[in-house]
Amino acid sequence: MVDLRRRPRSRPLLALLVALGFLLLADQWAQRWGPPMNPELMAYRNQQQAWLLGPEHSGLQTTRMGDLIPPRRAGGPFRVLLLGSSALRGNGVVPFQSIPGHLQRLLNQEGIAVETINGGVPGSDSAQQLRFLLEGLERLDPDLVVHYGGNNEFFRLLIYKHQNPHWTASAERARSVLQNLALYRWLASVFQRPSPRLDMAGQEISDLPSTIAQEDIPLVEARYEQNLVRMGEACRARGVPLVLCSVAVNEVFPPKDPVRRFISDLEAEFQAAGQEGRLLEVLEESCRRNPDQAWGHYVLGQWLLREGRGQEAAIHLSRAVELDPLPIRALPSQNLRVQQAAAASGTFFLDVAAELRREYGPVLGTEVFLSHCHLLPRANRSVALALVGLLKDQGLLPEPTAPSRAGGEDPLDLEAFGDPGECAAGLAGLKVEKDLADSVLQGHQAFLRSESDQAVGHYRRALALSPERAVLWRNLGHALAQAGRLDEAMQGWREFLRRGGEDPHLVELLAGWQGACVQQRRSREPVEKR
Repeated sequence: MVDLRRRPRSRPLLALLVALGFLLLADQWAQRWGPPMNPELMAYRNQQQAWLLGPEHSGLQTTRMGDLIPPRRAGGPFRVLLLGSSALRGNGVVPFQSIPGHLQRLLNQEGIAVETINGGVPGSDSAQQLRFLLEGLERLDPDLVVHYGGNNEFFRLLIYKHQNPHWTASAERARSVLQNLALYRWLASVFQRPSPRLDMAGQEISDLPSTIAQEDIPLVEARYEQNLVRMGEACRARGVPLVLCSVAVNEVFPPKDPVRRFISDLEAEFQAAGQEGRLLEVLEESCRRNPDQAWGHYVLGQWLLREGRGQEAAIHLSRAVELDPLPIRALPSQNLRVQQAAAASGTFFLDVAAELRREYGPVLGTEVFLSHCHLLPRANRSVALALVGLLKDQGLLPEPTAPSRAGGEDPLDLEAFGDPGECAAGLAGLKVEKDLADSVLQGHQAFLRSESDQAVGHYRRALALSPERAVLWRNLGHALAQAGRLDEAMQGWREFLRRGGEDPHLVELLAGWQGACVQQRRSREPVEKR
């Protein structure tokens, strides 16, 4: 029998086996001290911890953004928790004109008592929103969850690559594989230095020199899809339905590179083509020669729009979005990821972009958006209507408990305020006296700018002119709440209800606030007696 120890060729193999054995033993040893495996495909180091809920205020729970949440009670309204980022939050519009605001008002008008919780946190990504979901399921006990987010998925990587310029997608994939070894996790926790915090105050992410490479996109999208699947699994474990929504983007929003650069590169050719009447032909040829240049598709799409060829324009504008080097929008391929996550986790799916296209046409442009991803009030209402349709079709809503309330929007009502021009026209149509109309409109605009004290002053002047109008008392309550003067806000809301106003959410808030006040008095009684 040959002695393997005497064969020179066997020694490297033997050394490899011994090293592998020691590695396995070391990995078993590290199981005791190594941190748990991070399930994320791409765990950004030093990621800011974010929370859905903030501190209690006068006995009422608040969201991180300061919205009041009445306590949950048996027989109370159907509770819907909506999660996302600034597009869901409604940046640029008053909260009542956001998607959650419209959803609550639409269903309440149909006699369905619903309470929506706006869990939109600007700047958050799907990993943070997953934590928001777990926190909300535990502490808010929702009957339904809706997720509408995805525009920030690439921002996290863009910032991280700025902090770590040597990062590559290939290295991240290797790190994800090594995460399976407890020894690696332990060594990483000991020797790895966290990235310094990047203070983005006063900075634009678009000004960062880091970019998103083509190889980065599948990694980011896989992380996004995985987090959505985990949301579905968490909701299914609690028996709470979940609706995953694809996000809409402004396809007419320009890519990052200045259009001047694109035009200057072909200036002579464009001038000659324009004089000969073949500019469209030149644009099409430019796209064929440079299929991966976002600006070529963008300019051609804009030209086709002016020619009334919307279907063709949509193809080129969507391609420009795909190729945009700046991750300020959700890529169309992300929408497919949402659909795949919904199918994998057994949740419901709503294609918001398709719903908006059915209403506004094949190109989603400036008539739908405030910016690249923040919707105008009318578009927020369109999304809410599409959600209502899905919820009804799937039997996810309770039966109405009150008759439906039909009627137009009151321009005096802060909750109906979207556009100053429309509000002014509506006030003129109501033949409201000028001083009252001016005070109300100034109050609405101050509230939108978060200038709470000014809004309170304007609404008080309006009430001095017309104290019998119930909606003005609700406006005042909203402005006082925004200013943090909750006790005074409750008085304004109570006066609104006393004068015939209807608002199930305010009824719940007042009941919760009064209950908290009673508990606080009872908790002080023994101390006072002693």
